[in-house]
Amino acid sequence: MPNLADEIVNFHALPADVLFQICQDLSVADILALRQTCRTLHNLTQERSIWHDVLHTELLSRGLPVPGLLGRPLASLAALELEHVTTKAISLCRTWRSAKPRHTQQFDLAPEDLPPDSRARNISVRFLPGRGNQWLLVTTLYNEHVALKNYLIHCWDVTANPPKCIALLRSMSIAGLRVNTDPDHPAILALSCRESEDMVTTSIYSINFAANDKYSAFILLHEFPSSRKPVSLHGSTFVATDSDNVVRLVDIDTQRIKYDLHVPSDPDNATLYPGEQRCIDSLMFGNYILTFCRQWIYVYFLQSEAPPDALKPEHLEPVSSHKWQYKIDTLVVQPRAHAPPYVESRAPALPLIDIVIRFDTPFHWPSNIIHHYALYPARDYPTKDRTPSHDGLCVPYLCKCGGIPFMLRSIPSPVRLFTSHDIVLGRTGTALWLDAQTADSGPVEAGIRGQRIAGSCVAHNSQKGMPGTTSPEGRPRVNDWYGPGIIAETWGGGRTGGANMRFSSRITEFVMHGDEDKWITLAVDDEEGRIAIGTLTGQVSLYEYTPRIE
Repeated sequence: MPNLADEIVNFHALPADVLFQICQDLSVADILALRQTCRTLHNLTQERSIWHDVLHTELLSRGLPVPGLLGRPLASLAALELEHVTTKAISLCRTWRSAKPRHTQQFDLAPEDLPPDSRARNISVRFLPGRGNQWLLVTTLYNEHVALKNYLIHCWDVTANPPKCIALLRSMSIAGLRVNTDPDHPAILALSCRESEDMVTTSIYSINFAANDKYSAFILLHEFPSSRKPVSLHGSTFVATDSDNVVRLVDIDTQRIKYDLHVPSDPDNATLYPGEQRCIDSLMFGNYILTFCRQWIYVYFLQSEAPPDALKPEHLEPVSSHKWQYKIDTLVVQPRAHAPPYVESRAPALPLIDIVIRFDTPFHWPSNIIHHYALYPARDYPTKDRTPSHDGLCVPYLCKCGGIPFMLRSIPSPVRLFTSHDIVLGRTGTALWLDAQTADSGPVEAGIRGQRIAGSCVAHNSQKGMPGTTSPEGRPRVNDWYGPGIIAETWGGGRTGGANMRFSSRITEFVMHGDEDKWITLAVDDEEGRIAIGTLTGQVSLYEYTPRIE
């Protein structure tokens, strides 16, 4: 009888390609444990191809962020760097999606060079997109003269330890500040200031992040009169509107209005109110722009450029639209930075758009529920002719064959009268909000005093793909009432899958205050695991949830 021990092949004696194949089915913890067994497997698990495969399988294919890259391409990373980045990224994903994440570092950023007793308070906090996810832009309101509102705009390097203020700009009577959505454009922000009741001047600034003098780091590029309500800045296109609800697209290089985006008007329709058409935000994708209004989404096709000597802007009507069931109190939109495979294979890629809404009510406070929607790109765009058809079938979003916002979930989020509330979206599907729920209150009840910062993460299901055009009952999806059901809740699986990597229906509570109401505005960088909180005292609290990569 043959000896069974003689027929067993030593594991480390297997061919290298077989061992590589086995490692593809192991979790990160198993790979690290395998490393401790013998020298052969120790050397094998240090191969760059092992960690390159883990990075793509665990993170990139699922649209999950990879912190610590600081803008470096993956091809430039050595094996040890890939391993370090991958393990840190998986650790962040598990922490970020846990019920009560614990931050690894906290910093308090105090505004500089403010006069005493200035009663400083933060108006906005924003992480600048791209640029290594390194910069935080803060706007602080303070009192110095009774008749004027004074503002201090300061930019911080959040990768320094501790964070360092590198740029300061003073201004007065700010009507709005918009950060450029294009991280590669030299124009970084548009600052609109009110000169008089009917006159607004918009200044376009760049920032010299390496300047020795922080007072000269903001560089003025352009300045021009504009509409009173700034909406957004996309590359060299500044978007603004006014009381007439006409959205104007301005070329910041020539200061010329290129397009006037008009909304449908019907004087005989008593149900159509001008307030519904007020533009809150916008997104641009190639020759298309989406405008998000208080109760509508419109899609416009930007036709060929007008001649440089054209005196009048081109008048445009929407090629597609969607009306919400209720008026909107708060709306934030954000294209996904990391798309799943079925979107990445498209050319050019069109991202999924996250939309988070708190609807309005007839009372003096908004509803106690926020809704997270996903707006998917059209299935057959741009395989068809890119010129929009008259029937609205050939448009990138809101096509007539069911391309409406898809409700991912509804979340209880109670607010109190006269207490600040805010909502922000990350680039990888994280929704973060500030409300009035406390430990002593119920899930839909505001506490007597105190605030909470909570969040929810929705990731792609690469197996399911885009939602269909019918409801769970088989009816055509003609409104935004239907949720995804099993689509959102079955995301996950794979080599580390399990509860840590799967979409969870529970709310993530990042920070809770039981006895203070000093928070007023939020910013989130879910690619690097950071949260910034603006306060009534002018101090910004910065929380980090992943260890720094040295």
